[in-house]
Amino acid sequence: SVYRALPMCTCGTYQSVTKMAVSLLILSILVTSVLSQSCNIRDTDEGSVCVCNAKYCDTVPDLDVSTGKYQVYSTSKAKLGFYSTTGSFVENTDGEESSIIIDQDTKHQSIIGFGGAFTDSTGINIKLLPEGAQKNLIESYFGSSGIAYSLCRVPIGGTDFSTRGYSYDDVEGDVTLEHFALQQDDLDYKIPFILQAKALRNNNIKLFASAWSAPTWMKTNNNWSGM
Repeated sequence: SVYRALPMCTCGTYQSVTKMAVSLLILSILVTSVLSQSCNIRDTDEGSVCVCNAKYCDTVPDLDVSTGKYQVYSTSKAKLGFYSTTGSFVENTDGEESSIIIDQDTKHQSIIGFGGAFTDSTGINIKLLPEGAQKNLIESYFGSSGIAYSLCRVPIGGTDFSTRGYSYDDVEGDVTLEHFALQQDDLDYKIPFILQAKALRNNNIKLFASAWSAPTWMKTNNNWSGM
């Protein structure tokens, strides 16, 4: 089994907000709280967690946001992950209005997605799990019942999350990149899980590649670390 945790990084940008003016008349808030489903609870020094295994992994409850209602997902030491809180807005009878005004002229960057990283260490640890737990874990990140990651980073060559230093061309002096090629680490630890994620997202996933280091023969210190 494995604790449900985020990958090494979270990637995203600010959203371009669609602006509108909203007036909310609030008298009282009727709240009900539910967990997405029962889980294998384990207590830690940081609080309780749900353990992801071959039979269970956290899921996100379906939204219930019909007119006049709201829904919030939260996680804290006191409440387990994806704790769903729902409530209803009802008319205010004391004559005072609570308004939320959104400025349509103020725009920021557009969101291109949220997600994590397909590193060697991620793949190594996932492969240590039983097949059922692997499936549930990937589903919880990329599936429709999970948090639906849509943007992920893929390292070019080895990183500080690899068991060794490597690039895609470690042949000294190969400036024409004649020997440029993927490594076995990619075939074992990255590509299989990228393909699973793409299948769960119906190919609706964006990947961006980034390198941690040039080949050592291109560096003055001839070392993976530093310049």
